[in-house]
Amino acid sequence: MDEFSLQTLIVLRDIGDDAVSSFTQAIQEDDLSAYARAYALLLETDMQDSFARYLAHRILYHDNSFARHAFSGRISPALRRAFSHDLTVLQALAQHADDLPPRLREATQNGFPKIGCGHADAPFDTDWRNPAVLDALSAFYQQNGYGMFIANKAFTYEDGMLHPVRNAPNITLDDLKDYATEKRIIQDNIVNFVQG
Repeated sequence: MDEFSLQTLIVLRDIGDDAVSSFTQAIQEDDLSAYARAYALLLETDMQDSFARYLAHRILYHDNSFARHAFSGRISPALRRAFSHDLTVLQALAQHADDLPPRLREATQNGFPKIGCGHADAPFDTDWRNPAVLDALSAFYQQNGYGMFIANKAFTYEDGMLHPVRNAPNITLDDLKDYATEKRIIQDNIVNFVQG
């Protein structure tokens, strides 16, 4: 069962949160306790019926070298191959939700709640190693950024680190009244920064 071992991940080495690690342990060791832990953690995110969607979401919002290089438009063939390998490993792991080892299969047949493989949303709706999936992910990162920048629009800088501001209001420069001079300075600074 090494085809989905988290130890073989390259780019996504640290994607194995508690739910992923518990599910992996459950499948590899046919361990009902680890399976129950994985189910409980997936239940927290309401993804117990689609482990594939859970993994796809983790991949999409994960800060990794493929995402950072895609954002800058510079993905080497070696990085592309390594990321494709990781996607193959994680898709194989997700598919094991429908192919349980004997004790887990028996427990779920006898009424123990079952983690479903389910289906991930686009672009993960096909074979994850398909070049079209990598192209779509690359385009997504180029358009939306990567890691914490995807899900957050405002940040604070504290202790030498950026921290996302949760639930930041949707305020645009047009919403600010009587600040024409200040808005022009901000816009000029942004344009100058982008132009180098």
